[in-house]
Amino acid sequence: MAAKAEKTEMSVSADVVEQMTVYQKLSCLLILLGSDSAAAVLKGLTPQEIEIVSVEMAKIGLMDASTQEAILKQFSDVAIEAATSVRGGVD
Repeated sequence: MAAKAEKTEMSVSADVVEQMTVYQKLSCLLILLGSDSAAAVLKGLTPQEIEIVSVEMAKIGLMDASTQEAILKQFSDVAIEAATSVRGGVD
């Protein structure tokens, strides 16, 4: 029964994550990654994007474990899809 309750909690958090903007999701991910990894990601953003993400990061309070899991799952799904996509062209 506990597993079912856990699954329901995860689906609620997944629904909340689905409602977030891209910048809110990225902000959560950067917090989860830690400062060194977050700095590496931020280097690839424009100054305007960094400002938006910084504001969103400042708004984030504590994230419960299910929200953290939903954020990480969504980004890992995107990373797997990008890594396994077929590339065309001439080598």
